[in-house]
Amino acid sequence: KELGVYGSKIDPTFRLPQRIEGDSIFSSAEHSRGGKSIQAVAAEEEWTKALKYMLIDLKALLAWCSKCSASGMARPKTKR
Repeated sequence: KELGVYGSKIDPTFRLPQRIEGDSIFSSAEHSRGGKSIQAVAAEEEWTKALKYMLIDLKALLAWCSKCSASGMARPKTKR
């Protein structure tokens, strides 16, 4: 979630495809319903879907990082 917030600050057009709140992740179709728990104590099917949604977010973050790296957008400022 923190990387998604950081990405949105650097690039206002960036948004994670799946919303994360606390220990739950919500797919695009589930925004109005309860999300899937990412805790290992959740039911196996729910946990598997939650990890699938997390991988979708990670894929979006990786694509965004590649884009930023190529354009020099997200390089941290260094103190001299």
